[in-house]
Amino acid sequence: MMIEKRLLAGLIASCGLMLSSCHSVYMSAEDRLQENYEEADASVEMDDELSAFSYSDVSVIPYTIENLAKGFTNLSESEVERLKTCDQYNQKSLVAPEEGIGLQINYGDVGFYFYAVSYEDAQKYLNVTQPAYHDRVLSFAELANRFSKKNLDSLSREEAIEICNKAISDANISAVFENAFAMDCETLNQLQRDAKSQYGEDFYMAPGSEYLSNEDGTGKWNVTQWEKEQEAYYVVYRMQLNGRTLDTTGSLCKIELFCRADGQIIYANGNCPELTLADAKSEEQTIVSAQDAYSISLNMLQKRKLEQSQIQSVKHSYGYQQITSLDGEAEHIKTVVIPCWEICYDTDVQGTRMERRIIIT
Repeated sequence: MMIEKRLLAGLIASCGLMLSSCHSVYMSAEDRLQENYEEADASVEMDDELSAFSYSDVSVIPYTIENLAKGFTNLSESEVERLKTCDQYNQKSLVAPEEGIGLQINYGDVGFYFYAVSYEDAQKYLNVTQPAYHDRVLSFAELANRFSKKNLDSLSREEAIEICNKAISDANISAVFENAFAMDCETLNQLQRDAKSQYGEDFYMAPGSEYLSNEDGTGKWNVTQWEKEQEAYYVVYRMQLNGRTLDTTGSLCKIELFCRADGQIIYANGNCPELTLADAKSEEQTIVSAQDAYSISLNMLQKRKLEQSQIQSVKHSYGYQQITSLDGEAEHIKTVVIPCWEICYDTDVQGTRMERRIIIT
């Protein structure tokens, strides 16, 4: 099985936190709203006031083939030792052709990919969680609207989450479960039909679809339908640091897993490094109070005409950013972590209550 070699995509080269395309809204202290100040009632879970320290020169905890193999494969320690490789660029990988699985760790040991199907078929699963031209990332609300079925017939949502939780734990990844979506074949085939009429036939194709080329240079797609045995859950986790959730753009601080209806994790992708504050430099930083964070969020919801939304909690969180600098021809990446508040609220999305969040620094 071929594993595509690529540099870690999307490292942040700017100093500011960015809007999360998944389900977050960032707001800085300078954007504080003064009108309609309202205190949180007793039903809102609110952390104590935050000891506001930012951290620079934060160290990365490298991903290892050994840990990832323990989480996502059934290979023994001796098999892992025999099959793992490291190339001239210090890029680590593992391929087990007989089992049809592969692992790759990105350059710098800061991200990973796991496949139990071909790379092309794994991408077909990932594609259906994205807009047709992949120009942005679907929010959880949009995913819930796209995949409205809660459970697959042969594997419940709870069972799939349990399988993925064990994999994350066994792989020694510090991440917390966020959400899971059932990708049933009826919905997948309907997505394929709708996209074909609007964009062409090569959208949301099922695994096994391929482009057939003719000798004269022409060709056409052999598009197959999604089958029952190809159904899967799309399960998302968020990275953590010292017990707090870690946030930047949604695509960087999450781990994506696809758990097929037979209970097999067929694809896993993590593009955010694990971090440690053990040797980091700390600096005191000004941040709004928990009560002000609540009031700011309430005003934001009112201005967006989301008055029916209910704020559930105001909790400590971390914002994560990487700053790239050049020293001659050498490139240096500096990792910085800042304190922030995560405000969780639930709102109505086409008749379904969905949890969303606001991040305030």
